[in-house]
Amino acid sequence: MIKFVQNLPIKRKIIYFTMISSTLVLIAASVTFILGEYVLKREALVESNSSLISVLAINSAAAMVFHDPDAAAEILSALTADQDVIAAQIYTTDLELYASFANQLFQSDIPSPGNIPGNTELEQSLILAIEGGVPVVNFDNGVLDIKGPIILDDEILGVINIQSDLQPLRQSILSLAAIAGMFLLLALAFVYWFAGQLQQIITEPIDNLLKAMKEVSTSADYDRRVERMTDDELGSLSDGFNDMLE
Repeated sequence: MIKFVQNLPIKRKIIYFTMISSTLVLIAASVTFILGEYVLKREALVESNSSLISVLAINSAAAMVFHDPDAAAEILSALTADQDVIAAQIYTTDLELYASFANQLFQSDIPSPGNIPGNTELEQSLILAIEGGVPVVNFDNGVLDIKGPIILDDEILGVINIQSDLQPLRQSILSLAAIAGMFLLLALAFVYWFAGQLQQIITEPIDNLLKAMKEVSTSADYDRRVERMTDDELGSLSDGFNDMLE
């Protein structure tokens, strides 16, 4: 591979290495940007749902105190306005299901946790939310699952559990990736054009020098001179060639 590259014409070497280096840089920048956007959007989604849990916790505290699961269920039904919410539940500190809400749009696709018996993972996360007094966040199978405590006068009355669909987040990232891909292709097209212009600037003096060398060697015309086109090393090379013919 190295020998193949070494034997390439200078014109192709310039374009080859320019395209490779630019492609790697652009891909790295695009991936970094997309990953950064994904992290930011995911954090924003967690913060939004955590705030939603805090509001629901305040509104449902009275229903927990007065042992009114119907009122708690009615409060959860307000989540109908959020199309990304799959389901929501309220659990007591005894780890019993107190009230629940299920979005009919997702019933055939994603089951809600429901009752605790047999669901060790759910039980452990509820205990963690109760003992820690802070939201517990989990991403699993395309679902954002957040559990937050219901607190009244520093007493934990229960836990609200909300599951949200991550499909909108995925679609947003895919759209962003598509835009980044289009930008990448346009940028590579510009880089290819720029590399062509660059190789012309570099190789034109060399081509003129090679042409003059062939003319001198074939016709023995020692009055032939090469025009100095640049003030860099190539220009010095042209001067050296002219001096040799003096």
